[in-house]
Amino acid sequence: MKKVKLFSFGGIALAILLAVIFVSAKPKTEENSFSAQSEPEFSEEVSICTESEEEPQTEPSDEPEASIPLDAATVPDTIEETTEHPSEATESVTETIAVETTATTATTATEKEPKEHGLIIGDYHEPEAYNCGTPGHHCAGPETHALLIEIADKGCDYCGSHTCPSFYATDEWGQGCYDPTKCPEYNVQHDPCYYCQDCGKPCGDGLNGTCAVYNIDIACPNCGECVKAWTCHSCK
Repeated sequence: MKKVKLFSFGGIALAILLAVIFVSAKPKTEENSFSAQSEPEFSEEVSICTESEEEPQTEPSDEPEASIPLDAATVPDTIEETTEHPSEATESVTETIAVETTATTATTATEKEPKEHGLIIGDYHEPEAYNCGTPGHHCAGPETHALLIEIADKGCDYCGSHTCPSFYATDEWGQGCYDPTKCPEYNVQHDPCYYCQDCGKPCGDGLNGTCAVYNIDIACPNCGECVKAWTCHSCK
């Protein structure tokens, strides 16, 4: 009796074990079968798509292409001349290009030439030379002209003339100026730039017999003597 129960329990256990093995192995088989069936379907779809994307190839036809007739009226005469004389046409084109290149180079060189007026802002225009209208004057501007006219109205300090040559002198730059040395009666002893017109001594700092004149009351820097403004002073 015990053996029968043992065999029955053993059979049941074996059956359960087989059932478990069967159940666990079944999904893998289904998956393998599904993949085996789906692969050809996927390849067929790819092949179908590939075939649909291919463009149909047209076979070359043996018929000659229709040529478009050219109307003689629409064709310029230059084409015939160029065809008849290709070397002359090439030479003319080369000469035209050379002339244009030369003109462009000259323009560029002119633009790059440095100007002699320093920094220029905006368009520069060369100023016109000033002309005061007085014969013999070389005035650089209206200020110079006004100064010369004022001195001439007073008369020359040496000859008293209103048309003295000293009014028509020029400086080292060629501009009009007043130069008393150009007067025919000029005397250096009467020139306040070189001699004091009050004491007659040479103009200087007060040393060596020269005359010094100050515009304020001051102690002489050389001898220390107190000097009044606008008075002659010579150091003792």
